[in-house]
Amino acid sequence: MIFLSGAGGFLASHILKQGLQDKLAMSCQYRSLRAKSYLYTVKENVISCQLDLVKNEIPINILNDCHTVINTVGNTDFNSQEQLIDDNLNATKKLYIAAAQAGVRHWIQISSIATICDGKSGLINEKNKTSPRSTTYAQAKYDCNTWLKNQKDIPQLTIVHPTYMFGAWDSKPSSGGVLIAMRMGKIKTFIDGTKNFVAAQDVADGVFKIIKKNFIGEIILGGYNHSISEFVEKTSRVLGLPKDQILLGQSDSAFVREFCQSSAVDISYAKRAINYAPKVTLDEMLNETHTYFKEKKMIL
Repeated sequence: MIFLSGAGGFLASHILKQGLQDKLAMSCQYRSLRAKSYLYTVKENVISCQLDLVKNEIPINILNDCHTVINTVGNTDFNSQEQLIDDNLNATKKLYIAAAQAGVRHWIQISSIATICDGKSGLINEKNKTSPRSTTYAQAKYDCNTWLKNQKDIPQLTIVHPTYMFGAWDSKPSSGGVLIAMRMGKIKTFIDGTKNFVAAQDVADGVFKIIKKNFIGEIILGGYNHSISEFVEKTSRVLGLPKDQILLGQSDSAFVREFCQSSAVDISYAKRAINYAPKVTLDEMLNETHTYFKEKKMIL
């Protein structure tokens, strides 16, 4: 059985959906459950438990018969930067210890490209990595990765670095929030550069290939490198925005500056190691995200 933490989240929704389609036994943990999430639509058909990994003790029996943990937890609700970093690390530690006691053999940590790409360097791959970006989220993920690398109680560790994801079931929203901000006119200018975009369903497919191939180590699961100008053009078309509504130039927005930091990646290692093959184009993933937001009345 596979234990999926943070199962109400964006990427976890696609992992759960893929696992169920493949008829795999899945056990799910969630902190809160939104009606817009995929888990909500299938909760009667899966083993699940509501549990706050930071505040609650973790009963070992929820991990009974689980050979693999896919840890997608990445809390972004915080009162201070220190709290976010501490909460994410403590949740990871508690779940890891419980998983080790339950006899789990493989831990798959969902990290972020931001932990190995500072946004200032050239093409990133598994051998050409940098320090993490100077964001609280990247530091929290980085600290979890560092702690896990020093643990030996679970024999196999895989750290997955997805690039910038789009797709359905982004119920919070997370990365898809940039579309909502653009549609609402909150972003007027982007800074041109290069960024890698990937469909969440392609990342989910890569995660199950990791399990099937018994892959251990760090791996980047990305999609296609695009210029920010291409992203603006394609997204404006999907959203029905006038061509000149969003411009390229400089921006005082911290969100825009972070979004536009370079994250061009080389995914040839993943292609060789696990036969990873992203299929969804940027146009397709933007349309899927937009359609989901419209269906859930998250965007006009």
